Amino acid sequence: MESLSILTWVLTAMSLVGVWYNIKKNPLCFYIWIVANVGWIYVDIKAGLMGQAALFVIYSALSVYGIYAWRKPEESKA
Repeated sequence: MESLSILTWVLTAMSLVGVWYNIKKNPLCFYIWIVANVGWIYVDIKAGLMGQAALFVIYSALSVYGIYAWRKPEESKA
């Protein structure tokens, strides 16, 4: 169980680093969040927290969309 506790601390740190990169408008945040979210999905399934696991699946999908949206060139404003 101790390894799971260590994992949750690592995932927490990764999630916060993702927020930091987001604040700095760095798209690396989405890649960090995808990795962290997959970890959280694993932790939640092991703990039987299926609703929260589903939430992190959605967060992962939104991160993938974020990568796409931030790569899309800005449309010229007239």
